[in-house]
Amino acid sequence: MLSELLGMSEGILRDLHEDHEAVSDLIERILRADTAEQRTSLFKELMPKLLVHAHAEQNVLYKKIEKSADRETRRFGFSGTNEHQIVEKQLQQLSRARNKASEQWTAQKIWSGQDVSGDHSID
Repeated sequence: MLSELLGMSEGILRDLHEDHEAVSDLIERILRADTAEQRTSLFKELMPKLLVHAHAEQNVLYKKIEKSADRETRRFGFSGTNEHQIVEKQLQQLSRARNKASEQWTAQKIWSGQDVSGDHSID
């Protein structure tokens, strides 16, 4: 139904959904990791996946949604764009942190999942 509404392939939406699942899984693994070394390794795996996903979602989904005739639909698209910009900045900050095992590092809003795979989700 969503694919018809947006005029895009079901496969593209399925790929975006699978990306959300993979990112959520990596976040859970990062937060369960016991050492900074484990978190650093998992974070290095997460960053490119999340950035590629965010750019694809922006270019394929949100640009189309932002052109909708419906005000709330456009607002949803703009909100998703803003969330992605915030997540990219947070990722940059997190990548510069030295101690990825610290409470300060894990307290970042990005780890709540809300910014990464929550409200803007296509599930």
